[in-house]
Amino acid sequence: MLYECLTARKCFGGETVSDLIAQVLQTEPDWEALPSGTPVGIRRLLRRCLVKDHRRRLRDIGDARIEMEDESGQDLPGPDTTTAAPQASGWSGRLRVALFGALLVGASVLATAGC
Repeated sequence: MLYECLTARKCFGGETVSDLIAQVLQTEPDWEALPSGTPVGIRRLLRRCLVKDHRRRLRDIGDARIEMEDESGQDLPGPDTTTAAPQASGWSGRLRVALFGALLVGASVLATAGC
C-alpha cells in the first residue's frame, strides 16, 4: 500500500490472479518509480516489506512503525493519542499520516491472510 501511495501505481500487475501471483513471486517492484525525494529510510522500509524471503521481511506493523519513527525523528501517533499529531520536519503531516495508514492497512491484510 505504501508503495502504491508513493508511486500512484500498483506494485505488481497481471490480468488474472495467476498472473498477479507469478509477478509477486518472480519480479521486483520498479524501485525507480518512487519519487526522487523519498527518504532512504522509507526506501529501506519498502524493500524490507516487499522482500521475497519471508525470514527477512518485517514481522509486524510495530517494526515498520519503529523504522518510520527513526526516519522522521518523532513518535508517530498511536491509538492512544488524543491530540493532533505534530508536523514532521521535511515531510508534510498529511503524507506522514497517509504512510502510517497505508502500513496499518497492509499489516491488517497480512494478518488476515495469515502471513
